[in-house]
Amino acid sequence: MKLAVNYSPQLDELIRVGHVEVDLLKCADWTELVEPAQKLGPVYVHFPIHAGDGKPVDWNAVREWMDLTNTQNVNMHLVATTKDFPDIPFESRSAEHRERVIEAMVRDVLAAGKVVGIDRIVVENLPTTLEDDGVNPLHCAVEIDTIRAVIERTGCGLLLDIDHARSAADVLNIDPRAYMDALPVDRIGELHMTGAHRVGNVILGHVPMNGEDWEYFDWAIERFRSGAWKTPDIYAFEYGGIGPIFRDNSDIKVLAEQVPILLGKVRSLNT
Repeated sequence: MKLAVNYSPQLDELIRVGHVEVDLLKCADWTELVEPAQKLGPVYVHFPIHAGDGKPVDWNAVREWMDLTNTQNVNMHLVATTKDFPDIPFESRSAEHRERVIEAMVRDVLAAGKVVGIDRIVVENLPTTLEDDGVNPLHCAVEIDTIRAVIERTGCGLLLDIDHARSAADVLNIDPRAYMDALPVDRIGELHMTGAHRVGNVILGHVPMNGEDWEYFDWAIERFRSGAWKTPDIYAFEYGGIGPIFRDNSDIKVLAEQVPILLGKVRSLNT
């Protein structure tokens, strides 16, 4: 398993002076990120592609990015909101509504698979909230049965985001560890995790790791070590970056402290 970290100016500085080391730099499909990141080391691209909303994808651009950066897998976010399904109530968990969401997600994943190969597609579980803002996935879109069905019907892989799983499990009133164990963990191709802190009724990710976060990360490492979960190719620490959300969570002191710890834990798994 390789350690990837979001490219940011702060991480750039730390790598250049030799204070931290990473295996991969994770970038959005933006030239202003990829070009400076490639001067530091290997890069892979995380794409803003959805499965479930039926929106068109510029697959020529995707393939160009894959070739430019040697990105092996194409990620797709499992998305279905009230904007996509205006007649489905946000909190619905009915079998009928779930099946409609699954069919839409499967349609988009299979279409992507025809372009890049289904074995190169990993679908990412997303969080939801207790309130509908038209952006958060429907409750039935984050259910275990939905994610399992999409992967089983298409043959794609799973991008397990632990922060997202903790958020979804909280809303669905399920133990987060039980939620993750019930996912298709034998199909994990990539792992994401940062800190996940509760603010009111919402669990927010992309923040520094704290005590409980380290417990979840160590638990995941042991799941890989024991063989209970398939060990992914990449673990991405999605802290730091460029843009409003990530720029405000790009503390150079956090990166200097936490990246070496994470690298040590990842490499201990590889020995």
